[in-house]
This record gives sequence, C-alpha cells and structure tokens, in this order.
Amino acid sequence: MENKQITYSQAVSLRVKEIMGEMSINRLSNLSLIPTSTLDDLTKGKSEFPSQKAIVEFCRYFKMELAEFYDSPYFYIEFLQIPY
Repeated sequence: MENKQITYSQAVSLRVKEIMGEMSINRLSNLSLIPTSTLDDLTKGKSEFPSQKAIVEFCRYFKMELAEFYDSPYFYIEFLQIPY
C-alpha cells in the first residue's frame, strides 16, 4: 500500500472488495442474506463509520474472525485518517 492516509470507511471498502474478489454484490447478497444496499454502502465507502453489524455478518459469511478482517495494512494507524 502506498504511503497515504485513507478514512476508516475507505479502509473498510478496500478490505471488503479485496475479500470479495470477483464476486458481485448481488451474488453475495443472495448467498449471505446481507442486504444489497448494505453491501453497496460497504464497498463504496458511503458511511463515515460503517456498521459493525454489517462487518460481522460479512465476516461470518466468509468464515473469518474480525481480527482477520482487520489484519490488513489498510487499518494500520499510520495510514488511517481520523476525523476530529
């Protein structure tokens, strides 16, 4: 990852897209029962503070722990832009 700051929302968006790979939002929604609008918000970084419930459901579908989701350079403190 290049050395620039991103928002938490952008970090979540990048990580979700990374994990989803080529899977479409509609397909994931159908398989996971996470609403399409929620997945759309996550992948587009629409919310300043994405829903932890949505992230948990996303992780549950991919059979991963939250720690694994957040174990990414996207969430390194030096890269996160924290709003004040």
